[in-house]
Amino acid sequence: MDRLALIMANRYRDKTDWEKMTEVIKTEELVLKLREEYEIKGKTRELISEIVKSAPAQIGRYKTIYKNLCSDLMEEFKNDNIGISAVYEAAGMSEEWQERVFELYKENGTLSINDVITMKEKEEEAKPIPGQIEMEEFVENEAHGTEEKGEQRGFEANPEKIISKCFSCANWEQCSEKGEAVDYCLDFKNKDIPGSMSERELQETHFMNKPENQTVDANGEIRNRRIEHDVKTAAEFFEDAKAGIKPFELRKNDRDYKVGDFMKMRKYKDGEWSGDIIRREITYVLEDHEGLKPGYCILGVKDV
Repeated sequence: MDRLALIMANRYRDKTDWEKMTEVIKTEELVLKLREEYEIKGKTRELISEIVKSAPAQIGRYKTIYKNLCSDLMEEFKNDNIGISAVYEAAGMSEEWQERVFELYKENGTLSINDVITMKEKEEEAKPIPGQIEMEEFVENEAHGTEEKGEQRGFEANPEKIISKCFSCANWEQCSEKGEAVDYCLDFKNKDIPGSMSERELQETHFMNKPENQTVDANGEIRNRRIEHDVKTAAEFFEDAKAGIKPFELRKNDRDYKVGDFMKMRKYKDGEWSGDIIRREITYVLEDHEGLKPGYCILGVKDV
């Protein structure tokens, strides 16, 4: 109780964001211990919010940073060299890409939230797309275990052999990642449709703001944020959503869903993508609610 009283006494003192984060973590530990000894009502996050005088959403950000930020970035955050908005975005990336963010920081001597968002987009682009065989993997499989790994061989467009998106793509000549078994590609352009746009171009044109157009307010909230989440959806739920009778989604919140984000929902049946896609805008996010499994959220969505 003495430690809790000390935290409450110091809650109006000027502190760095790193100090506020550690204070939240310590307070959570104390609250959980008190719950074991006393009958305390209310949600843990709301109790912490009242003690440290910080919004529940901000407490969630501190916990995300504490749990997921790599040690190099955490050290710079501790030394007040990197702002909370930048490290919060970085905490949502893999450890490998967080290290790349740290290397960028070392090169430039500074790190903005836009730097991190740009790097985060590169991470997303680098992720393998379901159903697409990487060129190197394809060549290795065809070579039946030869030692010349990674060596790409050319091939002619032969639709009669294996059906591939690449054979009907306008980018065939200049593409360095074409393959004979590609059923989905962000950069696919139908060569038979004049002026057709790739999915990546459509996203950039209609569904995402450029990083430099994003702003952060005094409370660390990201404004004008437009992110599109590519998600798998079971066939039966997809059809209900498409028909407009299911204006919500129950999802594991491992993507930091925000109101205003978009969802690109792919219909999957028997483990295979059917090719069908619908898009929804997130209008409401409910999490940390009684009855909801920890780590999950309910999203209100509407047509776009």
